[in-house]
Amino acid sequence: MRALGAVLITSMLIFAAACSNQADPSDDPSPIDEVPAAVTDGHVRFLVPQDWHETAVDSDDWSVEGWSQKWHADPAEPEAGILLVNGNYGEDGAAMAIARLVSDTYFGAFPGFIPDGEEWIEPEVEGGSRVRLVDFHYENEINGTGKGVIWAIEDADFNTGVVMMRGTEIDADLITEIRDSIEFVDS
Repeated sequence: MRALGAVLITSMLIFAAACSNQADPSDDPSPIDEVPAAVTDGHVRFLVPQDWHETAVDSDDWSVEGWSQKWHADPAEPEAGILLVNGNYGEDGAAMAIARLVSDTYFGAFPGFIPDGEEWIEPEVEGGSRVRLVDFHYENEINGTGKGVIWAIEDADFNTGVVMMRGTEIDADLITEIRDSIEFVDS
């Protein structure tokens, strides 16, 4: 009988220890409100941080072709982070989309815009979509000092979508997260 009692107590202790090692949801490093949400706009699908707020696109958002959707990291501090998309930027390809956006800055559309470099992200599979990106920084009285990236994605037929992020408080990890999530979709 004593052996049975010892086995029962040992089993209860093991069960209690196992239950106490379960993760506390408050210890989760990615709370549910910070998990990115997938957004599709025209030919572009990408992740928007869940804690960013969708806001109205306005005429102050520079672009020859316009933007269809816009998000802010903090609506109370609009220049902290801005994410814009136009998933149907045209059929001239990513290089032309980038050229239009960058050349528009030289005519006053975004004062203080300084490109830091351009590159192609080539497709991983034959005939897949590819991305042209421009890193930039800016400094002006209206927008402050910040950095940004423009991504233009095209398919083999040069259908193009554009995503642009800029802000005074965006970091390299966020830029990488957005970049890695961008994909071309048929619309």
